[in-house]
Amino acid sequence: MLFWHRERKKECQILKSSIAVILTGVLITAAPVVKCDAAVTPNVGVCAEGDSVTAAFSEAPVLPDSEYYGILNPKPRTKYQKYYWKNNILTTEEEIVKEVSAGFDGAYGALRLLIKGNFKEQWEKRFYQLVFSAGVIGHHLGGVSCSYAYNDYTDISEVTISPVYRDGWKAVALLRYSDYNADDTIKELLATANAIVEKAVASSDDLKDRLLYINNAIGEKTRYDRNSKFVTLEGTLYNGDEEHPNPEHDATGALLSGLAVCDGYSAAYELCLNILGVDNYLVSSKNGEHIWNRVKVDGEWLNVDVTWNDGGVVKMHNDYFLLTDEEFMEKTKEMNESIAMHTAFDEYLPE
Repeated sequence: MLFWHRERKKECQILKSSIAVILTGVLITAAPVVKCDAAVTPNVGVCAEGDSVTAAFSEAPVLPDSEYYGILNPKPRTKYQKYYWKNNILTTEEEIVKEVSAGFDGAYGALRLLIKGNFKEQWEKRFYQLVFSAGVIGHHLGGVSCSYAYNDYTDISEVTISPVYRDGWKAVALLRYSDYNADDTIKELLATANAIVEKAVASSDDLKDRLLYINNAIGEKTRYDRNSKFVTLEGTLYNGDEEHPNPEHDATGALLSGLAVCDGYSAAYELCLNILGVDNYLVSSKNGEHIWNRVKVDGEWLNVDVTWNDGGVVKMHNDYFLLTDEEFMEKTKEMNESIAMHTAFDEYLPE
């Protein structure tokens, strides 16, 4: 089912056991678990505090350390670490972005960084620009708060970042971590995405066909929400409830309610590709008005815009599927669409 690689490979050996997992309140018996020889990379830079987290799978047997997720590229599921504490002093923008990106990618509940200089005077404005706008690091957030303390003797600021993650990224965390605490909405979201991926895997042995199947499945489930309000990371405007705000801007909108805008479509695709085991990330336009996905296929980053692939009342037209940057822009011009909407914010993107 959800967390295990289902194809037999040379470097893997099938364990003769079944594991019961809890998703959306239903007991599911998983397929035989695959154990790979890959070494588990330990978490680094995390504090021992906060290790005690209520298990999302508390009613199920304890999952063994050999659990994996990612069908095509199995990775070990690990224990969730709530805090990301770094003791090295950061002196450059690149170092700050790297650590913030790592913290958000791990879905940590709080990040603490030590930054050289007076944070408010030297870093604050640019920091928020990067978090709110930069390619990858801000798109998993529904909100963020930041506090700091400056020591004028050492000229070091201790900065604490408290992110609020979107539902799509919480579902990715539930996929990655064996004891991540998630509510029923997140479990349903992950189960819905998993059902799409299982059908994609069954539909073809070709990776591009599977990626196209997922693209089409999301488009067929989703209508573009033309009544959506603009949402700020500060949360001044939001729909939905307090626990799951702005579903149209999240994977919950695309996969559960069937109404979404670009960040909902792309978050749903990101979640499905994490289940499939394909590297991908969200990227925004420089004007901050549009979001799509970049997907790594045969070592090359290609663009997929599920939102613009959705033909609405007509079938999926998929003009923006697995295109190079150059092809992406040429197609945008050919379709007489806004070039600005597909001009990527290209600072600090993954290689």
